[in-house]
Amino acid sequence: MKPLAFTGRLLSSLTHLSLLVLPTLTLVAAESNPQAPVGVADIYQGKPRISFPYPGADLYQFFSATNPAGPYLPNNSGLQMGLSLLVTNPNSARFYQATVTPMSSNDLFAATVLNRLTYGPTPDDIDRIRAIGPEQFIAEQMAAENITDTLSTDPVITNTPIALPPAPPLTNWIRVSASGTATAVTGTNFGIYLDRAGSVYLDDIRLVIGNLADTGPNLLSNGDFEDPTLVPPWQRGSVITTGSVITNSPTVDGQAASGTNCLLLIANAAATSLTSGFWQAFATNNQYASTQRFTLSFSYLPVRQPTTTPALMTVRLSGSLTVTNITLPPGPTPPPTPPTPPPALNLVFQKLTNTTAVLDDLRAWQAFRAVRGPRQLHEVMAQFFQNHLTTQYQKTKDWFDNNYSNAITNDTVRQQLAVDLHWREHKKLRDALLNPNCTFSNLLRISIESPAMVIYLDTVLNSRAAPNQNYGRELLELHAMGADNGYVQQDIVEMAKVWTGWRVVKKDPLVADNVFAAPVTDPTNAPGLFVLHYVPGSHESNSVKRLFTNVVIHPRFGAQFRGGQPYLLTITNGAAATSTNGFGEGYKVIAHLANLPYTMEFVSVKLCRLFVHENFEFGVYDYTTNNPSPEILLVRDCMAAWDSTGGNIRSVLNVIFSSALFRGHGASQQKIKTPLEFSASVMRALRVSSTDTNNWVSTTADTDGYGISGSGNTSPLSRMGNMGLFNKPEPDGFSEFGRIWLNTANLCERMRFAQHALMPNTGSLKTSDYGTPGSKNTTDPVKLLKLKVPAGSWNNDGAVVDFFLALLYPGEGRGNLGPDRQAAISFLNTTELGAASPFNVLPNTGASYDGRVRGMVALLMCMPRYQEQ
Repeated sequence: MKPLAFTGRLLSSLTHLSLLVLPTLTLVAAESNPQAPVGVADIYQGKPRISFPYPGADLYQFFSATNPAGPYLPNNSGLQMGLSLLVTNPNSARFYQATVTPMSSNDLFAATVLNRLTYGPTPDDIDRIRAIGPEQFIAEQMAAENITDTLSTDPVITNTPIALPPAPPLTNWIRVSASGTATAVTGTNFGIYLDRAGSVYLDDIRLVIGNLADTGPNLLSNGDFEDPTLVPPWQRGSVITTGSVITNSPTVDGQAASGTNCLLLIANAAATSLTSGFWQAFATNNQYASTQRFTLSFSYLPVRQPTTTPALMTVRLSGSLTVTNITLPPGPTPPPTPPTPPPALNLVFQKLTNTTAVLDDLRAWQAFRAVRGPRQLHEVMAQFFQNHLTTQYQKTKDWFDNNYSNAITNDTVRQQLAVDLHWREHKKLRDALLNPNCTFSNLLRISIESPAMVIYLDTVLNSRAAPNQNYGRELLELHAMGADNGYVQQDIVEMAKVWTGWRVVKKDPLVADNVFAAPVTDPTNAPGLFVLHYVPGSHESNSVKRLFTNVVIHPRFGAQFRGGQPYLLTITNGAAATSTNGFGEGYKVIAHLANLPYTMEFVSVKLCRLFVHENFEFGVYDYTTNNPSPEILLVRDCMAAWDSTGGNIRSVLNVIFSSALFRGHGASQQKIKTPLEFSASVMRALRVSSTDTNNWVSTTADTDGYGISGSGNTSPLSRMGNMGLFNKPEPDGFSEFGRIWLNTANLCERMRFAQHALMPNTGSLKTSDYGTPGSKNTTDPVKLLKLKVPAGSWNNDGAVVDFFLALLYPGEGRGNLGPDRQAAISFLNTTELGAASPFNVLPNTGASYDGRVRGMVALLMCMPRYQEQ
């Protein structure tokens, strides 16, 4: 990009300071590209400081001169800190000039695509958009049906441990002899022991007088172990296990060194004395001279030991200075422990499809897919329309207890039934959005037919005798036209009559889709589904419903959107109370509402708030003005696409993603992440999956979903702003306005979540926060670093910080990240107690290195910029 030049004046001396303060650049959300900045001056740590802030700045350069006419030379009278210059030598008046090189427009566009069409970019997403470009990335995500997604049904991945290689076959007994004296002349003992836990096979132990092996009477009893009675005369000391037994020979030929039996000797620890090992007393009644020579002989099999360190076997007499040591072979190096595989979703999906799930399961499924779903735009849109057409789990659950004619007293069953209604509603919305031809009318139809919605907004109580206005009001205000946008109270009164007779009952699965089929006769015991049902006798059949009478579409919509034309809807039924014709009235209403310019405007505005910025409005734009704002133009274009396609959702999205607002600074970092967006982005930012040479699958960050959605007070979404998925009491859904989500307490909880996610699983605090440790929220930023960065940079503090800055802040230029970068570098070079400790000398396989990288990443995630997208 070509640098932009701008100039400011900073006059300073030791005795006098005069600051020329020019207006600070403020980026208006509507601007697709900002104007060139002007400077702002202040005092920092007692010294003058001048800044020229510019969004997405890749590089700042400062020049100075003593004369405003120049020449301007590279500045050497101050310290540059990102977008600011701190004047460290304010002895004379100087004039300053700065240039800024913006980040490339394509990089800015790509960052916005990643931040809006996904729940935050993964390292792989960043690599892919660099490879194929943002246009192709959008095209891929728009065609969600072409992206393979088996996430909900993939089996659990098992990383099978590598088996130890089989021990070499035992073939030959080894014979050992040694001579020596025993300093104790009476009560002498003979003993065998190991210097660590281990085992050995022994046979044909002989102790004779003199220096000739195996010559003369054996002073030991049962030295050939042919007598199956082991103790006495042999004694097991404290470290010899009861597994030490007389047994058959384990050799290939089955032959012992002598006879048919041998001894398997097993120690569970090192012996501290002869009698703590395996021993036998001898010469208790005889006295030998201290110079008496003895010769011991024995055979052993060199069994592989359980550890990688060889064991030392000692054979001796009590008090003897002559010790016979035998080195027993070590065991093989154990294979590496398999990494923890990524968690699977199939068990939760099975619970949802089998009506055994509770609310925590449904929420975890949603959060899991936000992090792991390959169809990221589809996930974003499914959540958007679930939120736009919101229903409440708690009210559904209460209905099964308080309002359903056959009250369900089992609380677990109530929970499962309530979740099932919300799950089926959400799945239908998701499935509809996979259809390229999906329209808003299709989604509105799913909503009106949803048993969860019929219960939530009291349609289930609506009857001709007592019309209930709740659903009619919210349909107009929140689902279709927007508050006070083209309707009046009388329209709500008339609307209530349309939905009379809509109920929820239990039906046989074979007729579940037939709203006129009879309910089961035994709802307590008969199998079935709770579904929509129509009761003709409760429907207001005879009256004429007149909606939007004596009004025309507001002139502000202009001729393009039928401004000035009436939009009356008259529904005449006149059928008998037993007729089912009245059920069709609801479909006439949504067909009329779905393509009114008020509805087109309201939903388009909400989509623009989702994908561009929050400062779009409905109900006020004049689409006939000769000087429309960028927002007006974008909403108008969205409505035009809607109008020409009958409300095709993808056509509206195409308009937004093609707009100058979306592709420039008008969208970049203009939105605050919701709690779901923030928590999912934390996990996604550090997540790559890899398969090693052992075919072990692991990830550098992961969640089981529950670690995000949680339960009750342990729910991060609740702590960060009461974002209880599928259970918002108010019917307006969760807001896109940043002010709703940002306050001191919520920001602290965001910091808490990021820090908790970056803790190692073995950390003591990990066990007491957000539930149990393990796969709930796991990260390994060092592993990610080593997968993506050359080994020569692993101890380079600047390279490590730059790698994570690029992952976490793809939409911000390097020039504006100077202070954040310096803070992160300082963190890497400081101990937990605040002492200086060079990062470049830390072993990159140690706990200190791991802890500093984890803490540094958490620090960057707690910065203000990471709350933006």
